[in-house]
Amino acid sequence: MKRKNRYPVSGKSILMGLSFALAALFIVGCGNEIQPGNTPEKPSATVKAKTVVVQNTARPVIYEAVGAVAPETGAAISARVMGQVREVRVHEGQHVKKGNILIVLNGKTISAQVDQAKAGLDQAKKGLEAARSMVKAASARAKLSEQTYKRYQALLKTDSVSRQEFDEVESAYLASSAALDQSRSMEEAAKGAIKQSQAALAAANSRFSDTIIKAPYDATILDKKVEPGDMATPGRPLLTLEKTGAFEVRTVLPESQINSIQPGDMVSIIIDALGDAHVSGTIRTIEPSADPATRSFAIKISLPIFSGLKSGLFARVRVIAGRSGMIMIPDTAMVSQGELRGVFIVDPQHMARFRLIRPGRRFGDLVEILSGLNEGEQIIVKPDYAIKNGVKVEAL
Repeated sequence: MKRKNRYPVSGKSILMGLSFALAALFIVGCGNEIQPGNTPEKPSATVKAKTVVVQNTARPVIYEAVGAVAPETGAAISARVMGQVREVRVHEGQHVKKGNILIVLNGKTISAQVDQAKAGLDQAKKGLEAARSMVKAASARAKLSEQTYKRYQALLKTDSVSRQEFDEVESAYLASSAALDQSRSMEEAAKGAIKQSQAALAAANSRFSDTIIKAPYDATILDKKVEPGDMATPGRPLLTLEKTGAFEVRTVLPESQINSIQPGDMVSIIIDALGDAHVSGTIRTIEPSADPATRSFAIKISLPIFSGLKSGLFARVRVIAGRSGMIMIPDTAMVSQGELRGVFIVDPQHMARFRLIRPGRRFGDLVEILSGLNEGEQIIVKPDYAIKNGVKVEAL
């Protein structure tokens, strides 16, 4: 049996109900209208932040020159005497100590010269001994003749001897004095001969020592240009050495920058191959004249001793070329928006405003600002998520 609906609703009544509902919604909407795309701004809370006033700071103007690491002392070793190479005791890349034997030449000819000089010195010494004996004998004769001469002078005054006898004694006295002077001259000549013989022997020994070529300092053998059996001549390079531990940077500066430096100045050097190592070097020499083609001056800068240095490494030399004013801010003040960089300034109403900037070089934790900021403006040092455009800022 069908149940009847206790509250029968007609279609007409439903339509009327919907009409009243729509009308009510319209009335409510008209009472609090909100324009499309707008939302009411809520008063923002004040955010505390550390700020700094932008200043124009005098900073050094840096000129960067490129150069290369080179040995401070390097040498091409050559022989001082002519001779055939008998031994080559080193090879390329070998490290040697000062005094180590590098090359030995055949020294037979020079050894014979040494023996000859020794014989000449022995002969000169014998000649000196003979001359000294002659001086001794001549001195004795001269003394006796002098005594006799003086005695005959006294006898002549008393006519105890004839004039002829006195003349004979006087003649013998003069002859003995002359013989003594001659023997003394021979002694001096013998001494001179000894000195000459000693000099000849020293020269021969020096030439003989030159047949053994030794390392002048601790070094590395860079190049070997000779083999056993080759003929060594004075001036012909036999080996190329590089002094251990002592390096320098060689670079050039244009004439526009040369007055900024002088020998003894410290400069900053960056060596990329050593992890951008920064070292301080001392300007050792500046060429007195410029290269006519490039109008630049060659400079040598001594480096401190530290590991990893090798010849040929690329180096950048930073020279202080003057000073100029620039705006610098902490790098923590910069914020990124995509590829753009900016900062939050605090305007006169103490509101944060985002400002685009163009950064330049870095100096430690400071950044040079090329454009976008003016001296005297106040910026937020380290903006966080609470700092937004338009927020009120209380400076700490």
